[in-house]
Amino acid sequence: MRHLDRITCPIAVVSADQDSPEFKRQSDVFGEALRGMGRLASRTIAFNANHFQEPEHLKDPDTEVSQAAFKLMGI
Repeated sequence: MRHLDRITCPIAVVSADQDSPEFKRQSDVFGEALRGMGRLASRTIAFNANHFQEPEHLKDPDTEVSQAAFKLMGI
């Protein structure tokens, strides 16, 4: 949030349904800031996960988290 002016590419924001309220708030605020800049590529919620388990969704190419990453990569 302190360096939004340095963001020059689209960003995919991911949070998890079991995140703490503060992690969810931070994701929402960051996503809205990116949307206002025209840099929000996608907003995804990882289900059955918490903040530390979200990256595990990347190992399955069929998850929404992986699909968001693939879209950013153009594949």
